This record gives sequence, C-alpha cells and structure tokens, in this order.
Amino acid sequence: MVRGSRIFRGQSYELSPPAVSGGTWTFTKLYTFQATSSTDGSGPSGTLIFDHAGNLYGTTKSGGTSNDGTVFELSPPSVSGGAWTETILHSFSFTDGFVPSAGLYMDGAGNLYGTTVYGGSTTGLECSEAGCGVVFKLSPGSGGAWTEQLLHRFDYTDGENPYGALTFYHGNFYGTAYAGGANHLGTVFELTPGHGGPWTFTTIHTFGSGADGSNPYSGVIFDSHGNLYGTTFGGGDGGVPAGSAYKLSLPSGSSTWSETVLMSFSDTNDEYYVSGPMGGLLLRSGKLYGTTSGCFQEFNFGCSISGTVFSITNF
Repeated sequence: MVRGSRIFRGQSYELSPPAVSGGTWTFTKLYTFQATSSTDGSGPSGTLIFDHAGNLYGTTKSGGTSNDGTVFELSPPSVSGGAWTETILHSFSFTDGFVPSAGLYMDGAGNLYGTTVYGGSTTGLECSEAGCGVVFKLSPGSGGAWTEQLLHRFDYTDGENPYGALTFYHGNFYGTAYAGGANHLGTVFELTPGHGGPWTFTTIHTFGSGADGSNPYSGVIFDSHGNLYGTTFGGGDGGVPAGSAYKLSLPSGSSTWSETVLMSFSDTNDEYYVSGPMGGLLLRSGKLYGTTSGCFQEFNFGCSISGTVFSITNF
C-alpha cells in the first residue's frame, strides 16, 4: 500500500495494489481535513509515518487553534472499511513554531520530532516578522496529552526556514535550513541529544559562494560509510543558479565536514534551464536518484520541461 496527502483543505489517502498484475490500483480516502473547523488541521504536505500499531502521523501547514499548523494522528478503524479517526496531537502558536511543512520522525519511545518553517525566535536579524523556524519534539503522556519541547530555535545566523524533514543517524539528528547562515545561503546542521539537558546544535556546513549550492529545500540522507547527501534548490557552478547535488564527508579524526559537489544543474538550451531540485535523494544500489521541479524561462519562450528524474553514479 502507498499512503500520502494532498494540499488545500487536504486529504489522507491509501492506494492498494491490484489482485492481478496490471490491474487497477484502488484509491481509498482515509480522512478529509476540515478547513472550516477552528481546531482541525489544513494543508498536509509532508510524508506520513506509521507506528507499530498501524497509526499514521503527519503535519498540516495551517489550521489548528491558532491557524499556525498541527501535528495529527490517524487511527485505523476497528472494522475493515470503517472510518479512520483523527486526533490533533499539537496545535502550533507561532512562538513554538509556525507552518510545519515536512514529515515527522518517531523514536522507539514514541516521541515525535519535526521542523517548522517559521515561528520560534523573533530576535534574529531577519526573524522579527515570521520567525526563522524551530526543531521540536513531542512526547506522549498520560491521558492522551502530548508535551512539546523546542530543541532549537533558528536565529538566522545558524539558518532560517528548515523546510526539510529530519534524518536520524547514529544517535543524532541532521537537517537543512533553506536560508540564513554566515553567507545567507542556507546551512546543514546536526542536533545532539543532551541526555536530560539542552540539545547541542552544530552547523556542519554553510553554503558559501553559491558555486557549491544554495538554499537546500529538502533534508539529507546517509550512506553506510557515514557520508551525507543532499540537494540545493539554487547555486551550483553550471552557469545559472539552478541547484546542485552535494556530498558531505567527515574524515576520520576530523571535526570538519568536507563538501563535494556531485552535480550542478545548468542550461539545457538558450530558452530555458532545468530548475533546481526541491525533493530529497534516494540511494539505492550505488546510485543516487532525485527529481528537478521544472524549468525557469530566461526569455519569453515557452518552457517544454515540466520536471525531470535523474540519477548520479560514480560518486
């Protein structure tokens, strides 16, 4: 089965494979978000995750008690074909986050981790109006109550607008901030748990001149050797700011991550160029796979590319 979500008021749905190869897949609507409700969420855009009991968890970019977004749970029906039950686990209210756009991560204890694009700190140079975003944790409690903990508030100097989801690797979380940082072009960060105390935030890469990429929209992935991979929406050295795919490596005994640009997206002809990737990467059988979102028109010509799927080898 494949599950996902759709923007506007929003739906969560299920796609079930056919009984016979080549047959039609079955679409089932699991839940429709109520845009007219002051308590329900609206605009789910991130991926969904399961727990061991078959419950689904996700985020909505708006809705909730303050219309700043929600974290929700969908519980399956007790009888096949019945209605799924939605529970709002948390409604954001700007200071603790605003516009959660990405999916969630659940640890073995059932805690949920995620990011919001805006909200949080309003003291940074560029954060006064909408906030620069946060990394949050939600912990289940007795009686169905969930408690939020802010693990980090971005203040522009360390990043701004984390659109992508978090990646858990060897006890730490990793992610990207679309903007901000020392060069205002975005960052890659690491969050280390504090074992009962504050979490430690570390910027492991700041995008620099733009030639190495700028404005990472999606999160990151790891290979079995501890190398990190991601994409940027802009930058690259392909002649136009059309984005890049990059690799970060941490040499043994070193505390400094080293970046390698694996691919820079560039002009396809005189009329348009391929637009930077907004989605993340998939690593399978020694190849990286990803998508580009489309193309920008440099002149007043039509654009005949509506997006591409690419692979990268020999990295």
